[in-house]
Amino acid sequence: MKISVIVPSFNSVSTLELAIKSVLTQSHRDFELIVMDGGSQDGTRELLERYNSQITFWQSEKDKGTTDAMNAGFQKSTGELITFLCSDDRIYNDQVFGRVIQEFENHPETEVLCAGLEVFDPTGDVPTFTSFSKPDRLHRGMTVHLPGAFFRRETLNERSFDGGAEVANDYELFAYLKIERQTNIRVMKEITVSFSLGGRTNNPETDFWKARELFVIRRKYFGFWGAWAHYFVEFGTACLRKVHIRPYTWGRKLRRGYYSLVGDGGEK
Repeated sequence: MKISVIVPSFNSVSTLELAIKSVLTQSHRDFELIVMDGGSQDGTRELLERYNSQITFWQSEKDKGTTDAMNAGFQKSTGELITFLCSDDRIYNDQVFGRVIQEFENHPETEVLCAGLEVFDPTGDVPTFTSFSKPDRLHRGMTVHLPGAFFRRETLNERSFDGGAEVANDYELFAYLKIERQTNIRVMKEITVSFSLGGRTNNPETDFWKARELFVIRRKYFGFWGAWAHYFVEFGTACLRKVHIRPYTWGRKLRRGYYSLVGDGGEK
């Protein structure tokens, strides 16, 4: 079973090489690596040229953003399973692809396989917490992780990322798959990706944009009033983050303190 790994990137030469290496060192060798760079000017092209013989396909030219890059990468792919890896993240260890194949073979009804993330603060090398996908809680927020998720090709053939969503494109896709398409989404209780908290979707500068996108998505899939309630919370959070107050960070610290008291230090 062949895995296609699609990596969108833009001006991320400092982290992209680690992402590439985490794919190339996988023990399961039936994979292809596709890098869609948005025309970076930071040395990314030179890096990709060095790995030219090991990358199945790459390009470095201006695009319309992450959604466009991921959809274009999918069109270039040929694998039976598709996964998307951010340029500042990396596959957790060299056994991940092999475990994913086993899960799909043991559970052939699975259309999308999600798993856990080991989450890093971009300023350090020590993981701050782990987080596992929870498809049944999508009405509450982005509780399914795109990093480390693997899709059967035919699932994305029907419909991939919505071009109208840029910051919350992953949430829109999973809401569509879960609510409208009734996709079989299975969760594997293992970590598949080391995820960096840095990046566009975790940037306070995009919080207001993200809140608007999430409102539109929730209104479409989960109803008008719930969408408004969540919008007010996210708008308030965006205002706090604008003045360097990070409520989600404090919330995670409180949860970790609670779980450490009851004997479980990870997020649930």
